[in-house]
Amino acid sequence: MPTTDTLITDPQLDTRLEAERVAQRIHRSIGGLTADDAQLIVDFGEDLKAMIASTGAVSDPLLPELSSARPAEAHTVLLTEIERTFTETVYRLNQVPNKTRIALLRLLGVELRPAVAATTTLQFTKTADFLNIEVTVPAGSEVMTEDRRIRVATVEDLVIAAGVASGTVQGRATDEGDIGIIKPNSLGLLIDSIAGIASVTNTTNLTGGSNAESVDQGKIRAREEMRIGEHLGSVDDFETWLYFEVLRRKGRITGFEGYLSDFSLAALGYTVLVVQGADGLAPTEQTLSDVSAVVNQRHVAGLVVSVRPPIYKEFSITANVKITQGQSPTTLINKAKANLAAFYDPLTFPFGPEWTKRYLSVSDVIGRIEAASPQGISVLIDSVTFVIDGEDFKSDVFLNIGEMPSLQTVTLTVV
Repeated sequence: MPTTDTLITDPQLDTRLEAERVAQRIHRSIGGLTADDAQLIVDFGEDLKAMIASTGAVSDPLLPELSSARPAEAHTVLLTEIERTFTETVYRLNQVPNKTRIALLRLLGVELRPAVAATTTLQFTKTADFLNIEVTVPAGSEVMTEDRRIRVATVEDLVIAAGVASGTVQGRATDEGDIGIIKPNSLGLLIDSIAGIASVTNTTNLTGGSNAESVDQGKIRAREEMRIGEHLGSVDDFETWLYFEVLRRKGRITGFEGYLSDFSLAALGYTVLVVQGADGLAPTEQTLSDVSAVVNQRHVAGLVVSVRPPIYKEFSITANVKITQGQSPTTLINKAKANLAAFYDPLTFPFGPEWTKRYLSVSDVIGRIEAASPQGISVLIDSVTFVIDGEDFKSDVFLNIGEMPSLQTVTLTVV
């Protein structure tokens, strides 16, 4: 009889979160716990911790009711403590499988990666009366978004010299983890005022954060690393290893086998690796350096491998549209623009040596616009124009190999 692999899932013997278990234990111990009671516990938490630490142990008996004048409550206390002990035991047993997997991963040389904080560039601008005075922005100065959800701290001191209006410094999110992409000019509120500073903003995307690697993700990475081995040879090896090892599943890496760094054809043995950042745009110099370091360390002898970002072809779209009476022009135009932005997303747009014929296509533009509402919006075909370096193109524009379209603006005019 043929056999098949069976995936054994982690046992879920106790699905409660740690906070839920603690809350239930407090409620059982105190009884009738209200929200006000809970706040008192929070308010006095540090004092209680200090008292316990100073005494070294709690001298009160575990079950005082057994020796009190209320013996009728003893059985309740005993049952409660038995249930608590059983719950704690089940919870700890439920951690055994993952603890075992973590130990095995370590034997394979794989440590689970910690969470990483997102980074950005912060620009601080002086007040007019401090223009000719040197101003220092201390390391650790915090800036937050308007909704106060996200905070970023400067990683080093920023000294803005006398006569200089503004300066930039690297900023790192105070909370580690994946927060997506926070666009430029989203950070602008200083936590504490700084003498001589009028305003602050982020000039680049706040991005690059990642969550701590789970055990399951670690197992996947271990399998990939064991499959690839210590030496990188094929394009698939490079793409897989670097995507996990350097990009941390953020961005995209595409191999062009048989090409030089200028995307001209070469013989076998030459490969160019094209790296994109988490937003699909050009990665930081640090990321390119990290990729190059791994390539130089692990590539198979005899291969010539170069690393670079794509060639971004910046363009804008203009077109005239008709809106059916009764429809909202603003709503349809915004939806059409969103469709075009998604279509030309640099992380998903076709890219690679197998895509030899790609275009900025008039028909693609019309299709994305009219998909906003087939009965509500229509495009005047002759009005679709691609604007590239100030020049208008009324027909399809061919994309060379290695070129990635970068949509700048979309202007739709209702006629």
